[in-house]
Amino acid sequence: METKKSKKADLEKRKILFFELGLVLSLALTLTAFEIIGSREGHAFQYDWDAIPEEIETVIPTTPEKPEIPTPPAPKFGNSFELVDNHVEILDEIIPIDQMGDDYTVIIEIDDPTDEPDVPENLILDVPEVEPSFPGGDEALYSFIDKIIIYPRKAREVGIEGTVVVEFVVEPNGKLSNVTAIRKVAPSLDEEAVRVVKMLPAWNPGKQMGKAVRTRFRLPIRFQLD
Repeated sequence: METKKSKKADLEKRKILFFELGLVLSLALTLTAFEIIGSREGHAFQYDWDAIPEEIETVIPTTPEKPEIPTPPAPKFGNSFELVDNHVEILDEIIPIDQMGDDYTVIIEIDDPTDEPDVPENLILDVPEVEPSFPGGDEALYSFIDKIIIYPRKAREVGIEGTVVVEFVVEPNGKLSNVTAIRKVAPSLDEEAVRVVKMLPAWNPGKQMGKAVRTRFRLPIRFQLD
């Protein structure tokens, strides 16, 4: 029986042959490419040395010369003083006071502790060294007020109570002046408080540095119903 060769078997043998031929062709192309690139790189770095001139002119920058500034002449100063024949002799030794003659007098000023400025007469002090006082003290003062004060009828009927503060000035002779109500409650009570203060006898005046002075004083007067 005759064996028949198939076309597929022949193609398999040729496939190997074609593959080997392809490898050889690829290798040849690769080598050719490297040769071409190498020849180009060799020419890329070649310079034309003949084009460079043998001598290069060097340009040196020059600095413009500064103009000379003339030096101003030195100012002339004249003497502003004159020498005189008069002069003061300076003693080489200091002579103690106890060795000086009797005709030598030393004046020493000593401050007098009592020599203090006077208080102006028209000045009114709020807090003097010695406060003004009513003869007999505060108890005698309010006892005197209780005897002369009258509770206003209108204020009593309405039931008005309160404390009126009366301000006045104790003069150097003890008399009272400038009497006024500085804290008010009602007109009738304010007027009565001022009236009572004006009726007070002379006080003991306030003192500053041992001298009687004008002193401002404030007196509260309370109105209270039984």
